Order: sequence, then C-alpha cells, then structure tokens
Amino acid sequence: MAMSCGGTRGCGGSTKSKRTVDAATLNGGPNWVEDSAVSSCQGCNLPFTLLRRKHHCRHCGKIFCASCCRERRPLPKFDYLDPVRICRDCSQLCWKAESLLLAIRTQNIEAVTKYVKSGKD
Repeated sequence: MAMSCGGTRGCGGSTKSKRTVDAATLNGGPNWVEDSAVSSCQGCNLPFTLLRRKHHCRHCGKIFCASCCRERRPLPKFDYLDPVRICRDCSQLCWKAESLLLAIRTQNIEAVTKYVKSGKD
C-alpha cells in the first residue's frame, strides 16, 4: 500500500514517477508542499499519524487531514475536469468565483457591483 506520493501531483495511490509532468503542472497548477515538510495538518494543526493521513489540496498545494480537505470540485483551470480534493479555504474561493461568474453571465449588475465595492478578494 502506497503511504505517500512524495510530492508528485495527483498520484492518489498510483506509482506516478516524479519525472512525469501532468496537465496541471503545465497549466500553472500550484507547487505542492513536500510531504516531509509538514508533520501536522495545515488547517487544524492536528499531527499526522498512521490513521490521520496527509492529503494535498489540488488548488493551493498545502497538506491537510481528510477532515480539512474533504471538499471535491473540478478545477478546469488546472485540467482537473473530474472533482478533486480541495481544502475549505479553496472551496470557499471557488464558490465565490462561481457566484461572480454566474452574476456576470446573467448580467446581474447589482450583484457584480456589490462584489466589486466590497473590496474582498
């Protein structure tokens, strides 16, 4: 059983070589934090154990426990067309971006104006 992907993007238990370059890397995907660089979750700070495993957020590249990285969304900008694991913060960012795109597509000027004036993000 593979315990770690050694910082190689998207290995999900596979035996992908570190030399393999996937579409996410070519399309500006995040640099993944090396597994050896962290000993606790970057979300809740609980230490990793044999039962609390490390999971990379496919959006930001940080390492989280399963509880802090349970959301799954497609990330077409990184060529992840099927839903992939992302952390809570990235999930919220993706939700905000999707809401803004919907407001733009439906020409909801009030929502777009409110978003721009809020100064958030």
